[in-house]
Amino acid sequence: MKEPKKYLEAIYKEQSKEGSASTSFLARDLGVSPPAVTDMLKNLESKGLIDYESSKGAKLTDIGVERALGVIRRIVYGRDF
Repeated sequence: MKEPKKYLEAIYKEQSKEGSASTSFLARDLGVSPPAVTDMLKNLESKGLIDYESSKGAKLTDIGVERALGVIRRIVYGRDF
């Protein structure tokens, strides 16, 4: 299973383009199965990082956007531990 930060990054990028990130997009983008994506989305939603509806996909909450931007900044600046 991919780390939650990979999901946040992928959702942020897709949400910026499409408004939300579908389960099928995330599965393709991250190279995991759709059921694994669904499990992680439910986990992220329980932490208040995303809003998720199976028919509409995932959207980051304000807190989720902050976390995703933190992940992206660490990658850009080479400080991803």
